[in-house]
Amino acid sequence: MSTWIEDQLQQLVSPVTAAVSSYTGPTLSALPGLTGLFAAVFAAAYVGWGLYGLSGKRRATLSSCVISIVHGIITNIVAGAQLVSHYPFSLDAQNNSSANFVMQLSAVRSAVTAAIGSMFADFTDPLRS
Repeated sequence: MSTWIEDQLQQLVSPVTAAVSSYTGPTLSALPGLTGLFAAVFAAAYVGWGLYGLSGKRRATLSSCVISIVHGIITNIVAGAQLVSHYPFSLDAQNNSSANFVMQLSAVRSAVTAAIGSMFADFTDPLRS
């Protein structure tokens, strides 16, 4: 059972998933599309914080926080639906496609936050020598 939000996300990244699945395999095929999704969230937040009047390290750090908020909302909805649909559950059960999707979502969020967020925060810091 997948949730509406999971279906929408998979449909959003499906063109990229189809293009790279021969290289990544079916298990990791959503990674490039999700990376683009979180990069777009960061870019939109970065522009938004700029319109709000922030600049430099604070702007990049808050944009990274927006990625974490979006990730938390999506992950809690999808994981919560999985817990409800698989009750009673076993902690040593094999992952299904929804669980793999949540793990890929979390891995990509960590990578994008570390790479893009830290890079922008570092390069926009006015005290950087």
